[in-house]
Amino acid sequence: MVSRKAQMFVVTAVFLATMLFTVQEMFITYAAIDTASPFKTKELFIMRGIIESVNETLRTSATCDDLRDNLEVLMVKIRDDVSSEGFLLQTGNVMDCDNWGSPSSGPVLSMNIRLSETYDISGNVIHFYK
Repeated sequence: MVSRKAQMFVVTAVFLATMLFTVQEMFITYAAIDTASPFKTKELFIMRGIIESVNETLRTSATCDDLRDNLEVLMVKIRDDVSSEGFLLQTGNVMDCDNWGSPSSGPVLSMNIRLSETYDISGNVIHFYK
């Protein structure tokens, strides 16, 4: 009688171990290492969006005065957009209208962009050419 109980115990233990192993293998196939986590920071994408928007504004502006006006409107809109996401945007720019239309002379617009939420992304002056 004791022998039967021991046999059932061994059979049950093997069955449970096999079942746990099978379930574990099923869930491991759905697990993956998250290699994209460094790229989940919004700051990088917002900064790229700002630079692309400024470039587009520069391309579509006919004159330097148009650029000045369009850039002012763009910066107000961008500040509103990023502040609604919880970011602080600080910009400074220097415009040199003498370089309008001649990229070899130098940049038309030099901007300093500072975007912060959890940490600051700021760097050197970014130059834009027309």
